[in-house]
Amino acid sequence: MDFATALHSFGAPAHRVEEIVDLLGEKTGERVQLFAVPTALIFTFGEGKKQAVQVQRTRPGDFDLGRLAELETMLRGLGPANKSLKESSKSMRRVLSRAELYTPAQFLLAFSLVSASVSVFMGGSWREILGSLIAGFLVGALLQKPQSLPNLGQVIVPGAALLASFAALILGYVLDASTAIITTASLIVLVPGFTLTTALTELATGHWSSGSARLAAAATNFLLLTFGVALGHAAASHFLPDTAALPLRTTPILLKALALIVAGLSLSVLFKARTQDMKWIVLSVTVAYLASIMSAEMLDPRLSAFAPALAVGLGANIFARLSGHPAALFQVPGVMILVPGSLGLHSLLALLNHDILPGVESGFATFLAASSLVAGLLFANLLIAPKLDAWDSDSVC
Repeated sequence: MDFATALHSFGAPAHRVEEIVDLLGEKTGERVQLFAVPTALIFTFGEGKKQAVQVQRTRPGDFDLGRLAELETMLRGLGPANKSLKESSKSMRRVLSRAELYTPAQFLLAFSLVSASVSVFMGGSWREILGSLIAGFLVGALLQKPQSLPNLGQVIVPGAALLASFAALILGYVLDASTAIITTASLIVLVPGFTLTTALTELATGHWSSGSARLAAAATNFLLLTFGVALGHAAASHFLPDTAALPLRTTPILLKALALIVAGLSLSVLFKARTQDMKWIVLSVTVAYLASIMSAEMLDPRLSAFAPALAVGLGANIFARLSGHPAALFQVPGVMILVPGSLGLHSLLALLNHDILPGVESGFATFLAASSLVAGLLFANLLIAPKLDAWDSDSVC
């Protein structure tokens, strides 16, 4: 139960946690089954009249790739022949109680740099990059407050969107920059595109309860972000004139290469990965971006997310087999680069501005892109199966 709860809280999807619990039961000789949803884990032990049920209440947590890698490494050494469950439980508690790998200041810097990097990918000039860096810093600083003000956590998503939109209009006016790029780049970490992709993956694999819950959570966050952006725009537009949309500029290749490295290192901090794993995250982000550029030229734009997702999924499974680390360490950062979160946000903003047709088109494009991502990841698992089916006879995995 402790292993499953820990894996669940650090971002492992429902089907992954259920598969690990099944295999743990086989190794320890226990008849155990798990039903996982984002807010609860339901365990059944034994069979027939002696069956016992235990419910563990959980709260959805942020990705912690560092602890996730440590826990899965621990699971690979778990077995009656070389390590007792009691010793493993002590080791797990040490992992859970250890200090965070990065300070709040490092998180704040990483959030700012991710926003600046995304503005490069969106075709921004130095003006948009600087504006995104400043707006990302402000949003990241706000995200640190719920640790000292717990009640603020309930409104942190619309509050961050309001701050980003308000700051983007001011920075856009002062720097003569695109407010749309600054707003989207500074909120990119909060846009629930990855949650939407995970929800569709769970629905596609038959985990309907967990998938439906995540889908509802993604829709709620999209709506809250849209409300916050609209409110911030309305507040700033009272004393700032509307600026015309600026054309996209051609970004130098060297600047994009630098942005890829910065984005990979920054995502490593935001996802709490270990320093020795940062190189794999940079590689994952690079593979995702290069594959997306190639597929955009060769495939229909509506289906161009399939090939990059396939490349990231195959890379993640190969990485997991060769290194023994969890596939999520490679897959999560790469998918983050590909998720259609900004499309979903633009769709709702267009509907809010009564641009019905563009809003519906963007919304449909969001789900089509997310479906392409899910299909790419599922086909990757078909071509190169995940590590789960390769656990040896003396250890759990």
